[in-house]
Amino acid sequence: MLSDRTASATTLFSNLRVGEQLPTLTYQVSATQIFMYSAITWNRHPIHYNQTQARREGHADILVQRGLLGNLLVRYVTSSVRSIYIQTLDWKVVSSLTPDQIIQCTATISQLTQKDWQAELQMSLTMKHDNRLICVGSVAIRSLEERDFLLPTAWKKDKG
Repeated sequence: MLSDRTASATTLFSNLRVGEQLPTLTYQVSATQIFMYSAITWNRHPIHYNQTQARREGHADILVQRGLLGNLLVRYVTSSVRSIYIQTLDWKVVSSLTPDQIIQCTATISQLTQKDWQAELQMSLTMKHDNRLICVGSVAIRSLEERDFLLPTAWKKDKG
């Protein structure tokens, strides 16, 4: 959910440095969440909800979808650095994740660009389960601006 307040880029990123690792956050995805994600995304592949089919295809259990892993990365980034706008997010799944496995998400700041009042932060992302790499990715973020909010047209007229 978006905050109703924006932070200045100078304040938002002032305490962050290139090479710094953000705190690790852990998540756990249940079989029910995997099933529900398949339902809302219309993903009918049985390996996401049918354990027998998943095992028939060589997996230990049903699998967490790539999109759901991406959603967890978004949750991690927005929990770690608040009041931001995600400009780009890329990730690649390198290993399967099954229900109830605890995953650790981390990010390392790879670039911090500050020009006048605007700042952009780029980070490399990792998601692991028991030191086994699940996915890697990158994200570019910046501080929120008024244009990032969908405001009722009446508000825009009143300000204007």
